[in-house]
Amino acid sequence: GIFANAFAISDQLLSSDFCVEVLKNMYLTSAVLGWSASEHDFAKTASTWSKFVHAADYCTNLPVLSNMNNDNIFHRSAPLASPLPLRPEAGEHHVTFVLTDGDNLQWLETGFLGNNWYGNQNRGKFPMGWTISPALLELAPIIAAHIINTATPNDDFIAAPSGLGYILPSDYPQNQYPDFNLFAGLTGDFMKKFHNMTI
Repeated sequence: GIFANAFAISDQLLSSDFCVEVLKNMYLTSAVLGWSASEHDFAKTASTWSKFVHAADYCTNLPVLSNMNNDNIFHRSAPLASPLPLRPEAGEHHVTFVLTDGDNLQWLETGFLGNNWYGNQNRGKFPMGWTISPALLELAPIIAAHIINTATPNDDFIAAPSGLGYILPSDYPQNQYPDFNLFAGLTGDFMKKFHNMTI
């Protein structure tokens, strides 16, 4: 937490009085890095306080990765393939292949890049969608650059389940939609930087 001027707390449900006080006093749309045995309760509590979650309990070297020089490291050389028509012809069906779990930062930092997934030699032989956390651009830009720069025309990037971080939109405070709009705006800004990401 030192790199972010933050601190660590051990509260699986984010429910202790101290943790609630911390959530209440954090900046709007701040990130909560970590994870819990109860995914839903963890994300729900964070969302209730207009915060978003990054599954990052097993991330390594985020202080180093987030502080690397990322000037001019993004060079997607392969443009996206032409999209299929939105309406299939009579008797025609479209199938989409998407690998999810891209909101999980530790997965993107480790197994995702391996030979069984994004690093597979067959990647690019057919259209494939990959969910990626747009926050990777700041938290691990060198990894984001590798993903973008090695993309084929058949690789499409999808913002992880709820955008910049994991939220439950229905649990955002009803009287604080400016918070949600701020989160949506930040998500849009990061998606543009990620070279044609969709949501």
